[in-house]
Amino acid sequence: MASLNKTVVPLLGNYLALSCNHIKLYYYFMRLFLLSLLFLFTLCTLFTVSACHKKAKSIVIENMSAQMKADQDLIAKYLKSPEMEKNTNTRPLGIVYRIDKEGVGANPTINSKVEVHYRGTLLDGSEFDSSYARGQTITFPLKNLIVGWQQGIPLLKPGGKGTFIIPSELAYGGKAVGNIIKPNSVLVFEIELF
Repeated sequence: MASLNKTVVPLLGNYLALSCNHIKLYYYFMRLFLLSLLFLFTLCTLFTVSACHKKAKSIVIENMSAQMKADQDLIAKYLKSPEMEKNTNTRPLGIVYRIDKEGVGANPTINSKVEVHYRGTLLDGSEFDSSYARGQTITFPLKNLIVGWQQGIPLLKPGGKGTFIIPSELAYGGKAVGNIIKPNSVLVFEIELF
């Protein structure tokens, strides 16, 4: 019996040690397998999200392009009016402007606070806002204003005055503002810089 114990116990110990190594190896490969699956899942998700993002972006660009085309057509028709047919210029990103009175001094930058008098209308002449009507100028940080103002106001010098026709994408886009500005409205501003 003693010799059997001497033979079986070491064999059993070796078997248990071998089993523990197999178990460790099994868990190692399982972890590696699960990490690989997680990596593949993450990779597939990134590709799917990227493809969805590209598709959504192309839809937005198509819609923007269609709206920009519609805005440009409306602006072109508006520019044929007698008061707008002379001395208008177009900025690369789309606003149309006319300097009505030259100012003197340094042009404001995007980081400037600007003091202005202004009148805002739709293309049909419907007024939606006017500091002139309120009888006082107003001061704004330029970087907090719509993109059309950010592009237009730096074209003026203090004491200058201009008319700016702003496509909807550079104004409020697809949002309605108040009761008069409907979604995708082209806006006209007469702005005087102080």
